[in-house]
Formats: sequence, C-alpha cells, structure tokens
Amino acid sequence: MNIELAPDIDGCRLCGATSRQREFWREPYLGAGQSLRRCGYCAGLYLAPDFTPASLEDFYAHHYRKLFLTEIIGKHPELFFKHRFESHIAEERLRIASPLLPHDGRLFELGSGFGAFLGALAQARPDIALHASEYDSTHRDSLCAGAKVQWISHFAASPLAGYFDVVAAFHVLEHLPRPTAFSRWAVKALKPGGHLIVEVPDAGCDWRTRKFVHPAHLSYFTADTLRRTLQSAGFQVLNCGPHPAGPAFAGTLLAIARHPLTGARANLISQAEPGEIAAMDRRIDAVRWTLADKLKCHAKHAMATIVGAENTGAFQRWLTYRRIKKLWDS
Repeated sequence: MNIELAPDIDGCRLCGATSRQREFWREPYLGAGQSLRRCGYCAGLYLAPDFTPASLEDFYAHHYRKLFLTEIIGKHPELFFKHRFESHIAEERLRIASPLLPHDGRLFELGSGFGAFLGALAQARPDIALHASEYDSTHRDSLCAGAKVQWISHFAASPLAGYFDVVAAFHVLEHLPRPTAFSRWAVKALKPGGHLIVEVPDAGCDWRTRKFVHPAHLSYFTADTLRRTLQSAGFQVLNCGPHPAGPAFAGTLLAIARHPLTGARANLISQAEPGEIAAMDRRIDAVRWTLADKLKCHAKHAMATIVGAENTGAFQRWLTYRRIKKLWDS
C-alpha cells in the first residue's frame, strides 16, 4: 500500500490552533507516519498529518476493507448485514429521526453506508424526500429497499441554504479531514428549527488498546469536544452523550442539535478547561501497545493467510454478534 502524507501543518483538526499540540504515539495499523495528537486549546484528539487527497481516495476505494476485514461483504451478504445489526440499528435511528421530521420534510444523510436507515425511513415515512451522499456507489443501495434517493456527490454540492429539516451523520464525522467544515455547512443547509443528528465513537469511553486509533478515523470526540464543535458552528446542542439505545451502540456518542430559530452564528471553538486536558492526557498515557495486542494482530494475519480474509472477517463479525446478542438476551 503506497500511502503519501500531506505536509504536516501541526494544527488542530477541530480548531486550527498550532500551539500546545501534544503528540502521543503512531497509529498501529498502517504505520504510514500518522500520530495521535491532542490540542492544548480545545482538547481535540486527532490523527495527523493528513493523507494526500489522492492517497485518501485510493485508501477508501481499494484498501479500507482489506485493512478492516469485518468490512468485507463476501459471498453471504445476508449474514454480513445480520451480524452487523444493520436492521436493528436503522430502526433505532428511525425512532430518533422521525419525530424531528415534519410532514413532507426533507432529510440529508452524509455517508449513508449500505442504506439501511434510508430504507427504514422510506418505509415508515414515504412522505419524506431523501437525499444522501455515499462514496461507495457499488453498495450504497444494498439496504435501501427501493427507496427513492437523490444522491449527491459531496455535501457541499447539495441544494441551497435552508433546504433540509434534518441532516444526519452516523459514524461519519470522525472520517472527515475537516469536521468543522461539515458542521458549518449543516447549519446553513438546515431550515431554522431544523435538526442535526450525529453519532461518533466515544473517545471518552474506557478504551484500553491503541487499536482504537486507526487511519480511517481522523478525529476522536469526547462528549465535550463534540458539543463544542457543534456549538461553534452555531447550533443549539439539545443532547450530547453516550447513546441510550442498547448494546449495539456501546461506545457511541449521540448528539442532537438544533438550528436556532433566530439565526445561527459561527464562532471559534471555545477553550477547554485545563482539568479536562489533564484528564485526557492521563487516559491516553495509560493506553499501551501490549504483547496481547501484538499477538492478536499476528493471529488475525495468520488466520487470514490460512482461511482467507473474507472468512476471517466473517468470523470476527460473528464473535461480535454473539457477544452483543448475549448482552441483549441477558
């Protein structure tokens, strides 16, 4: 895999600050030179430097599912989607989004994946006009269930300001090189009183392995940094914390934010308290690259060599499915 990195500007991915940026350790998957950093101003956690645009496109087009074997769909897509809880997760997201949508409303989903949420929403609310963007055009219709979707190549290419009632981004914000650019676009794209729904991995949860950090995730949000990011775009944050909807959402933050009725103003991200930054440093300093982590990586690579990447990914998904199912059934 030939990965090229852009010049290192040594600036925070969230607020742009260049001073008091602490570097921790390099991500353990690719070893391309990206490292986990913490901003001393806003407490943002991020990987840097960026891939070049060409390398980023190549990574997602050709290498993402090879690096993360559980993302390989394989020969049995029905098991792939079942073991990922795609239908259940879509229904939970529908419960959150539907009450926020007026009759004949408009929704935009950034990074719609396999289309499970769009399909569930189309069946429950056929009155809603659906718009979405998804880089993987090969699989984006897999679970849309025939929903009529207006596909947009990039969120910046969407319709005029004040167009949408709801904008949703489920596990996408962490992938974006500039997440603040999206949040500021979203506040302009929404009607006054419209809502933004965001899910991201929770960097404030009890992660004990450096494998939490990988090249597909460029930003690592806590509830505080996510809240400040949305507020800086001009949103009123109604809710921001651990996702309330069961084991399939463990380790996930849910934020619901509203476009103010009287207009939205973008501001600089507010400064984090010193105690928040110190607590974050202690938590990250405690995360080690252990012998057990190394052995797990070697075992996964050995299994992929022997039985194939597809079968290895399927086995990993099944283990996760069984673990979550036991939690649900208990």
